[in-house]
Amino acid sequence: MPNVPVQIYTTPTCPDCKAAKQFLSQQNIPYTEHDIAEHPKKAEELYQLTGKKIVATLVVSGKVFIGFVPNRQEIEKSLL
Repeated sequence: MPNVPVQIYTTPTCPDCKAAKQFLSQQNIPYTEHDIAEHPKKAEELYQLTGKKIVATLVVSGKVFIGFVPNRQEIEKSLL
């Protein structure tokens, strides 16, 4: 898979976040993680981006996906 910029907004206790990070790691896709529990400014950034504070939120090449599991197929297509 090509090197596509991926950002993921997470919290430490989020199972969907863990699934997303595991998938990205297994596919050798680099990503930038933003822990909104640890960094309140990132939580505000997420809210400005989506109007929500829902994790896992992934941003793939500028396209926003709220939730990994329900959007997995579309995320995979965006990464191809």
